[in-house]
This record gives sequence, structure tokens and C-alpha cells, in this order.
Amino acid sequence: MLSETVSRKFEDVNEVAEWEVLSHDGWRDVISSNKTIPYIVFEITLDNGIVLNCADTHILITSDFEEVFAKDSLGYVIKTTNGESTVTRVFETPRSEHMYDLSVDGDNLYFTNGILSHNTTTLGSDILHDIIFRRDYKVGITSYKNANVKDFMDRIKFAYENLPFWMKPSAIEYNKHNIIFTNNSGAISQVTGETTFRGISLHRIISDELAFVNPSISDEFMGSLLPSLSAAGENSTTRLNVISTVNGTEGVFPTIWFGAVNGTNGFHPVEVEYEEIPGRTPEFERDMISKIGKDRFLQEFRNFWISTSPTLINSRIMESLPTKPPVRQEGELEIYIDSFKDRKIAIACDVAEGVGEDNHCMQLFDLDTFEQVGELANNMFNQTWYAKTIIKTIKMLYEEGAEDVYYTLEANGIGAGIARLLENSTDEYLARATVISETDEHGMSKRTGFQMSNTKKLRGCGKLKDLIENRMMTIHSKKLLTEFKFFTKQGVTFKALSGAKDDRVMAMVLLMLMLEELVNYEDKVNEVVNDINEAEEVWDILF
Repeated sequence: MLSETVSRKFEDVNEVAEWEVLSHDGWRDVISSNKTIPYIVFEITLDNGIVLNCADTHILITSDFEEVFAKDSLGYVIKTTNGESTVTRVFETPRSEHMYDLSVDGDNLYFTNGILSHNTTTLGSDILHDIIFRRDYKVGITSYKNANVKDFMDRIKFAYENLPFWMKPSAIEYNKHNIIFTNNSGAISQVTGETTFRGISLHRIISDELAFVNPSISDEFMGSLLPSLSAAGENSTTRLNVISTVNGTEGVFPTIWFGAVNGTNGFHPVEVEYEEIPGRTPEFERDMISKIGKDRFLQEFRNFWISTSPTLINSRIMESLPTKPPVRQEGELEIYIDSFKDRKIAIACDVAEGVGEDNHCMQLFDLDTFEQVGELANNMFNQTWYAKTIIKTIKMLYEEGAEDVYYTLEANGIGAGIARLLENSTDEYLARATVISETDEHGMSKRTGFQMSNTKKLRGCGKLKDLIENRMMTIHSKKLLTEFKFFTKQGVTFKALSGAKDDRVMAMVLLMLMLEELVNYEDKVNEVVNDINEAEEVWDILF
């Protein structure tokens, strides 16, 4: 945005009280009146007769809420108090004058001489504090384009130049790219690229709009940061702050974000919700949707992760699904309900190697309500420990009053080993539970559990899609929902995007195959499965 590339230099800042100014969504409180250095005066004339005298980089708001400099506004349709109007004349006068800029509450928009305008914003105080009050402290600032990088530096300079004299350290380097103080601390800026900050030891790194960096470049960029982030090994204290608007589900930024949400990568997620920003009225939403479309509005204003790849579950539906934290935890098992009494529970167990990579995963669902009641994921269990965990879970369910328990597991090589451990167990609770296995046309089972093939996987994906999109299934796990956002069509199958996991999703696919057999055990399952619209294809993939 243009407002992020402009830094006004003020001669005087006066805080005010009880002042208000008209904006596009009503009257706003004025925080301060700011007197600028002299600027060349530009005269802007509109076809509705309004005339505005302003600075060359005074920002006007167009009919689709984009920003345009006054000097470049000829022919643009802009917002005014009398509706939308076209700029018919832009004239650079021979005089220079002090300008007065208002700091207002909200999104910094207000009417000047009847024209909707944008005030200046400041950023960088936190960075400036670090480099003033710490010795030998270096901050790296990067963004996907040079204008954004310059904006960051301008904001830091603006804050520095408006400090009282006694607080300002002397600068030994002060230009558009770098600021270095005599305490050997400073800020260094570069455009995001494959080798950004490579070989430079930094204490803090600010990455702006990482989602808009080409995925191949962002991968290399993160690789180039590793020496800075881990220079001191496990004692490293380098901080990485990533700031970005949502821009699809591919690339490094969504991987970082969803890893932070799931608590798996050391990042702490902070999201600014749509409703937190003043001026986001229903009228504003309708106006923006009419101009930029529903998907772009949801992505840029409501932080919706509209996938750039065809996801199994519709992106809009995923974003509308509410999740909730577990009400308690039993070992690795997260539980989402208060009681299992009189419930019929199905457990689908996806298996992995247990060597710190993919997860073993268990999904627990109520067979009467199709509500997710529990979830477990662990990437370190060996076969014996996973078998014991399955038995322990079944025991807990019966002890807490579950009426019936059904379970199954993926019957690949590792799964077959776990199945043998369960078959040889003499546990009384395991003996009460019913193991569900795939059967042939004669109703006979060849093995314990289900052996996954692409045909079965796609069949399970189709059922899963229908249950979720038709609101016949309730999902509580935010981590499961995150995996769905990266579970996409790739060639003739569905799987996680590179760098993401799909263990929780595959346990759900296994649950769908389990339901095909459970129609012979539970009337409710038979009713729901028969109601599912078993589409013959999903994105042209036949199954």
C-alpha cells in the first residue's frame, strides 16, 4: 500500500482532545495534529467541483478503496462526501507550504475538503528501542519488494528523528538501506531473495509479506537464515518475526503459520481478526466484495486460507468450521467431550514408523452423532508402545461408560506388526472391543484392519468430503482442520503438499473405510452411509 511507503517529517506534533473528523464510516476521534515541513502544493480538481490543495504524496482513496498519490490521481475515481468523483485536473503550483496531518483512531482514513484521504502511519519503535538500548545488536529487515523495505527503514528513521535530543545516539551510518549507531547496533535492510542475510550474524530478523515471495525463493531464503538463527546452537537467541497477509496455502509462510498454530515449530501465532479493526462494517464488506470478489475479500480481509491448489474439502467450508480446544488430555490423547457414558465409539488408527517423522494417529468418533470425541498423534511410538496405547484407550473408554467400542488400523507392514501384538494380547477390555477389518464378497476378512490402496483412498476421500461438506460430521481438532487445508489433489491422488503432514487426515480416510463395514453393526451408520452422495469422481479422479 502507498501509505506504507510514505514517511512524513513533522516539525511539531500536538496531542488534542475532543476533536473529531468525518470518515467513510462516521466520525472518528482525532489523536493529534501534526505540522509537517514545507511541501510543494498540488491543486487537485474533481468533476463534482471539489478542489483540494495538498502535498504531492498526499494519499487519496479510489472507488475500490485502493490508494493513489495526489500527483498521480488524474483520471481516477475517488471517494468524496458527495459520492464518487473523477479527478479532472492535477496542477503543481510554484509555492511550498507547511501541511497539517491528523492522526486519527481507526484505519487512518478521513475526509479533507470533502475528499477521503489517508494519514501517515508510523512503525519501527520497537526495533528502534532494541538498537538504541542494546550494544552490538543487529536487526535485519526484509520484504518481497524494495518499496516495503524502504518503508520499514523510513519508519525507523521517522521515530529516531522525532526523539528528544538527549535520547538520540550518534549514527555512524545513516542511509536508505542501513542505520548503524555508535553503540555498534543498527538495522540492515535487503529485499527478500535466495541469499538474503547470508553470512550476516543478526539478533533479530523482520520478514514482511513473506506469503508474496515466490515459493522457490522463500525456501532458499529460509535456508539462508539458518546460520543466523542457529549460530549459537541450542543457546541461540536470534528472533524471527514474520508478518504477512494471507496469500494461498503454498510456500513457506503458511507452513510456518500452521506449524505455529499446531505448536510444532517454536513460532507463536498472532492474528489480527477482521472485527478488531474499526470501520469494518457490513456496508464496507458488501462494498469490497462487489469490487474485488468474495474469495479475495475473504483472503485479504478475513484471513481465510483460500487454497491455490484443489483441496479435498472446499476452502470456504473449511474456514467456516468451528474448532475447540480439548476439554482434557489422557497421556497423548486429546479428548473433546465431557463423558463417554452410553456412547458407541469408533477408533481409526493410522500407523507410522515411529522415528520422529510421520505420526501414528488415532481418530475417535461417536457413531450416533458422528462427532469427533478424541485425537492422538505421536511420531515416536514404537510398535509395542502404540499397541499398548490402543489397548489403554479402549480400557479408558469402557471404564468411563462407553457402550460399544470398535477399532481398526491400517494393515501395511508396520500395521500388520501392531495387529499381531493386539491379537496376542489377553487384555479383557480389548477382548470386549470389536475389531473391524475389510471383507471380501463373501463377507470374509483376509487380514486385521484395512490395506490402503489408491482406489480405497479415493473412495474414502469421497465419503469424507460428503460428510464434512454436508455438515453431517463434527470436527473439533484445529490440527486436523489445518492438515485438511494442505491436503490437495496431486496427479491421480490426494495427499499433503510438500512440507506438510496428512497423518490425521489419513486416519479419517481409514475411518471412512471402517464405516463401510460398520453398516452391518450399527443402524445409524447404515442410515448415514446410505445417505452419503457417493460422487463418482472428485476433480476428475475416478474411483
